[in-house]
Amino acid sequence: MSPRTAQQLAQIRQKTRERILNCALELFAAKGFHGTSIEAIARKAGISKGLAYHYFSGKEKILEALMRQGIEAMDQLMSD
Repeated sequence: MSPRTAQQLAQIRQKTRERILNCALELFAAKGFHGTSIEAIARKAGISKGLAYHYFSGKEKILEALMRQGIEAMDQLMSD
């Protein structure tokens, strides 16, 4: 098995980040922001809590990223 290329590693990182965000969004919707822990997000995403913290320094940063995605989606809809 050959080592992964830089492009493959970037894709893995992007997919992991997206999985964290998607799982966080589901949990925030179901349990609220304060009722959701980083540990629960990591568990749902199938990663360790440490890896979740590698991608985001806390729940607040995850929420910021989700809000940014929402704003970008709205901007895209308005410009179409």
